[in-house]
Formats: sequence, C-alpha cells, structure tokens
Amino acid sequence: MGDADSSKRPRLDEGPQELSRTYERALAEASMQLKGQSSLRLPWEKGIYAEIFSGSELPKMPSLPVPVALPAGDVTRPGESREDVLKHSSDPLQKFDTAIYKNCVRRSSVEAGGRPSTDREAVYRRWLCVLGHNLAGSKIGELIAEGASEPLLLISEALEGKSTSTMLKRVRFTARMLTWAGEQSVTFFPLKLSLVLDFMRFLGTASGKSQCSETINFLIHVMGVYADPDIMKHPVIKGLIRGSQMSSVDVRQSRVLTVSEVLALEDMLGDESLDPVD
Repeated sequence: MGDADSSKRPRLDEGPQELSRTYERALAEASMQLKGQSSLRLPWEKGIYAEIFSGSELPKMPSLPVPVALPAGDVTRPGESREDVLKHSSDPLQKFDTAIYKNCVRRSSVEAGGRPSTDREAVYRRWLCVLGHNLAGSKIGELIAEGASEPLLLISEALEGKSTSTMLKRVRFTARMLTWAGEQSVTFFPLKLSLVLDFMRFLGTASGKSQCSETINFLIHVMGVYADPDIMKHPVIKGLIRGSQMSSVDVRQSRVLTVSEVLALEDMLGDESLDPVD
C-alpha cells in the first residue's frame, strides 16, 4: 500500500513541466468529485421559478368533475318520446324567438338614439289622457266612449302627417290648460269663450298667448275638440293675439366701432407679417 501511494505522488526529482501537469490533473479530479455537492442555488432554481425556467412541462391541473348526461331512458316522463327526452337533455334552457319583455310589456321599443319623450306612441298615450279629461268634449272622445276597441289607433290616424315634436308641444301646452282648469274646478272641454279668455289673461306673456292660439286651433281642427262657434274670431281674442305678435323683446346689439378702431383693423389686415388666419 505504501509503495502504491508513493507512486502516485509527484517526485521532487521530476522536471517542472511534469510537476505542473500532475498538479492540473489532480485539481481537475478534485473538481469533478466536488461537483454536485454544492448547496448554492440561484433564485430561478428554487421554488415555483424552478418549474417555470427549468424547461420541463408544468404540472397538469387536476381535472374538474363534469356532469354526466343521464341516459334517455332514466329521465323519460310518461307520454314523452325518446326525441323529446333527447331534446330536453341537450337543450335544458328554453329559447325565445323574441325578447321576453315584449311578451309582458305591450309597448313599441324605442329605436337606438331616440328618447322615450319623443316616441310617437308615448305622445299618442298623452293625447289619450288629455282627451280623457272629458270624452264628451271631442269627436274622438265620443268614439272612445262608445267602446272603440283601439283608442290609440284612432288618435294615431287623426295625427297622421304631424311631426312628433309638434304633437308633443301641443299636448304639453294642452296639459297646462287642463292643470289650470283643475285649479279652477272647471272642465276645459268643450272650449268656452270665457274660459279661453281667462286662461289667456292668466298667461301674461306674449309667447304664451301666441302658443295658446296655436294649441286651440290644433285642438279644434286636428283633434276635433268642440268649441264655441268662431271662438278664435272673437274680437277680444284676436286683439290679444295681435298684441302678442306686435310686442317684441329689445334686441341687444354690440356698440358701434369708432374710427380709430376701424383704422387699426385696416392696418392689421394690411400687415403682411401677420398670419392671415389671425
């Protein structure tokens, strides 16, 4: 043993080159023996990062339980065929051809970009409420009182050719008339000369009187509301309307430019160094 160990050791009488090769060989053997015994690991070699950066496939997630479709024979009800059962099993939810709310609410849908306040059918319903103030006071109201099956259809046919904005403006002002009549505990339909005069005096403003005249003409000639003969030709009503048309609001005008200001503007326009846009 002693002779074998001594044979591996470098001899001192060997040359420097031989000693250097022997030393390098021994160092390489020691490095190979110590490789893999080091406990030092980089951050991406530990924990979940090791699974990500190792290059191997990630561990698969456990499979979730999936409902098993029952055989058709197990869910068959009395009187059902196999085709009906398969349909129930594959399509458990009922499908509707139209929106569900349309089966519950009988109302026309508003188009995209439209407002409910300007929907024609909503305006028709407003007119129905207005005529309901006194059904006997208008021709359309009498048809409704006699039991018309579709009162909204009658109103829509009477308002054919009228714009939605005009109908809405007229029905709003008519509602204002009825509100005033309710405060006075009177019925506004049919139109009486005394009530119309009192309401026009109540308005006070010129624009209100002008709009009242337009609304009354609309009620008489379009909606068929009964009124006193030639009510709008009465001298007092014509005078109130004429006075509202003559009264005007003072127009606010800018002050007149002075001569120096006009000259300054001309000089600025003639200056070629300035931007034409300015």
